[in-house]
Amino acid sequence: MTSSRVAGPVRIVGAGLLGTSIGLVLRRHGVEVSLVDASPTAVRLASEYGAGHAATDSDAPALIVVATPPDVVADVVAAEIALFPEAIVTDVASVKGSILESLESRGINLSNYVGSHPMAGRERGGAVAARADLFTGRAWIVCTRAGVSDAAVLAVRALAETCGANIIELGTEDHDSAVALVSH
Repeated sequence: MTSSRVAGPVRIVGAGLLGTSIGLVLRRHGVEVSLVDASPTAVRLASEYGAGHAATDSDAPALIVVATPPDVVADVVAAEIALFPEAIVTDVASVKGSILESLESRGINLSNYVGSHPMAGRERGGAVAARADLFTGRAWIVCTRAGVSDAAVLAVRALAETCGANIIELGTEDHDSAVALVSH
């Protein structure tokens, strides 16, 4: 076990491929990880693989990683900020603009929210496809913007670095334009 710059505990919402892979890396670095998913089976599998433990009501995360499908990310981020207003929150969705617009329209304090996007994946999904080396050498985009705290950006950068990724800082619009270009 090696040390990590990630200040735990970390809560991962979404125990699929990305969430479980992040959990595996963090656990290897000795970071406490709790897991949440709409599917109890996904949490059980991710826990059995060593990605963390099922979340409890007494958890007090320093960092929350939302790894849910893009269409529910804004709702999940908003709910996590309401539950843990002091925590830093990031998501790993492939789109950023619509999520940020939705959150801003709700009037939520977003100073501790930083969108991010690891440019990694596999041909299969779910916890069963997770790998601790999924992000090694891959780009991980951190979306900086006015009004976000430096501590939040540093925490998300530390997450990406701990996962072995190469960090690229972009604004939300630049991220979405670049992803649209390479995706199509």
